[in-house]
Amino acid sequence: MVKKVKKKEVVEKAPVSSTLLRDMVNSNRKKYSSTRNMVGDEITDKTIGIPWPSLALMWLTQSTILPLGKIIGVAGDSQSQKSSLGFEMLGWLMRYGGIARLLENEGGKWSDSLIRSLIGPFVESGNFSIDECADISEVHQMTTSTLEFLFKNQHTSQLTGIMVDSLMGTATRERVKKITEDGAAGRSFADGALFWSDYMKYLAGRLIGWPVIFLFINHIKDKPAEGFNPSGKSVKTTPGGKAQRYYSAVYFWVSRTQPTSGGERATWEVNGDLIACPITIRTIKIKCDKNSLGVDGRVINVDFCWWYDKENKQHSFFNWDAATTLLLLQEQDTRGFTRSNADGFAPLRDICKISAVRGAAGDCYSCKRVNMTGKMSHTVGAAIHADKELMNELIDFFHVHRRPAWDGSMLEEPIEDLEEPPPINEGSEDGPDID
Repeated sequence: MVKKVKKKEVVEKAPVSSTLLRDMVNSNRKKYSSTRNMVGDEITDKTIGIPWPSLALMWLTQSTILPLGKIIGVAGDSQSQKSSLGFEMLGWLMRYGGIARLLENEGGKWSDSLIRSLIGPFVESGNFSIDECADISEVHQMTTSTLEFLFKNQHTSQLTGIMVDSLMGTATRERVKKITEDGAAGRSFADGALFWSDYMKYLAGRLIGWPVIFLFINHIKDKPAEGFNPSGKSVKTTPGGKAQRYYSAVYFWVSRTQPTSGGERATWEVNGDLIACPITIRTIKIKCDKNSLGVDGRVINVDFCWWYDKENKQHSFFNWDAATTLLLLQEQDTRGFTRSNADGFAPLRDICKISAVRGAAGDCYSCKRVNMTGKMSHTVGAAIHADKELMNELIDFFHVHRRPAWDGSMLEEPIEDLEEPPPINEGSEDGPDID
C-alpha cells in the first residue's frame, strides 16, 4: 500500500518593505551627519558647470558644460597652445563672475599679452593673479591656502579657477639631463609623482560640491629611457605619474596638426565686411583622452589665431565657431545618410546641411537653415550657435548630455570636513630636484 505523502505547507514570507533602503539611508544621514546619500528618485546627475561656447566642444565631451568641482587636465607637445587652452577656460569662468589664480611653475615662461588677449578685461579687474612658484612645494602651498580660504569662509557661491602650469615644472628637461649624465633620474622625480598622486586623491574628494576648477597643464614627451617601441613609433608619456589622468574628470591631449602659417593675409568677415589682415594661424588637434562625462577618444580640430594691431597689441582667439562648422561638415559626410529615422532622428543633412565652395578669398560655406550663403566658416558657426532651436536639435542628435549651467549656486552641498591635505614628500635633504 502506497503511503500518501503530505504536501509541505508553503509559508509565504512577508514582502520586504519598499521603504527599508530609504530608512537605512536616512539612518546613516542622521548618524554620520552626511548629506551626500541618495536613494530612489533622489538619484540624479548633480554635475553643474560653465556652458561650453561651441557645439564642437559639446560634441567632444558629450556634455553641455565644463564641470565644476572637478580636476581638469590638459597635456600637450611643445608649442601646442596647451597653456592657451587653459587661459581660455579661465576666461570662460571669469565671464560668469569667477576669480582665477595662475600658479606658474616653469620659471616665468608666461606672456602677459597672450593672457590679456584671451582673458580680456578681467586681468585688470583684480580677479586674476599670477604666482610664480619655484617648485611643486610652492604650488602645493598656494593651492592649499587658496582652498582653505574658500572653505573656511564658506565662499560656496564664488566661482574659482586654479591653474597650475605646469604640473612638474622643468622636471622633464632635468630628467633627461640627469639620465644622460648619471644614468638614472634620481629619487626626487619619483617623490614628485608620488606627491601628486596623494594630493590629487585628496583634491578629487575635497572639491565635490564647490564651484572650483583645478586645472593643470602637463607636457607630452618621449620616454627618455625607451625612446621608441618595437614598431618604430615614439613612446609618448606625461611626467608625474598616472594618477593625474585617473583623478581628472576630463583630460585633454593637445597637438599641432600642421606647420604654423605665419604672416599670411587672411580674410575675415567683420560686421558684414570682408577685411584682410596679416594673421598667424596654428591648427590644433584636441583629443578628449579621458572623459568621465561621456565617451573617450573623440577629436576635434580648431584654429588658434593671433595678430597685432597698429599699436602692436596682440589679439588671440580660438576659432570655436569655425570648429563647429567644420565638425558638422565632417559628420554629415559620415553620418548624413547612415543614421535613419529608426532612432527618432532625421539624417544630419536634413537638420543642418553645410556646403563648402572654394573661392578667391578662401573656402566659403553655406547653411540654408541659418540663411547663410557663401560666408566664412566662423560666420556660419556663429549663426548656428545663436539659433537656440537649431542648437537644441543638434544637441539631441549627437546625444550630448544636458547638464545645468552655473546660476550662482551648486546643486549639492559641499563637503564640510575631510582629512587634511597630504604633506609634500621632500624625498631627499635637498628636496625635489625640479628647478
